[in-house]
Amino acid sequence: MQIEYELRPCRVTIRERALHGSKVNVYEGLFHRWISEQWTYSPVMQGQVGGQVQSTYGIVELRTGEVKMFSPNQIQFLDNKHAKYAFPKTDHTVRQAVNTLRTELLKHEDLYDAFLASIDSAIRDTVIEIHLSRLDRLIISTEILKRIIGE
Repeated sequence: MQIEYELRPCRVTIRERALHGSKVNVYEGLFHRWISEQWTYSPVMQGQVGGQVQSTYGIVELRTGEVKMFSPNQIQFLDNKHAKYAFPKTDHTVRQAVNTLRTELLKHEDLYDAFLASIDSAIRDTVIEIHLSRLDRLIISTEILKRIIGE
């Protein structure tokens, strides 16, 4: 018996806290395999509870040649393995369109900024009686855009 691991193309999305909001980095790479790590947590301070902890990570080789571990929720496979299987026919076109929009906006900062400016312009043009500062409009526009792309 021979076990082989198939490399799969994937995209890794990493959200990091930044000075103003959060920063999103998107990398492409090859997924190698899943691994699990277990360790024992012993309480240092009185009142804490110890125990065993387990985490699962994906090993991904990035385009830069670096090999790193990422959480499963950071990894998106780019190949369409599901096409081989007989899933019930459902219409995912809207969900796919939103996913595509989200991915492209997060990947291209200039496109994200243009989309944000468009929302800001719509708010500025349609809210006649309420005078909002530029900062207030930016906060509102950012929240609208986050909801559109599912953040």
